[in-house]
Amino acid sequence: MNFQRKDNIAYLNIVTYEISKSKRELKKLVIKMTDYEAAANLLEAMKDLRIMLKKE
Repeated sequence: MNFQRKDNIAYLNIVTYEISKSKRELKKLVIKMTDYEAAANLLEAMKDLRIMLKKE
């Protein structure tokens, strides 16, 4: 996955749903990071977290 831009900047997009009794609302968080390698590591950690949360 290549999300690197010029000047070593990367953007991570995190999409989730906020669920209440009556509705389900899409929420999006965009994180701008100035270190591509750190962004790649964070992306992998988020993927691992998602896998762990699905197992519960």
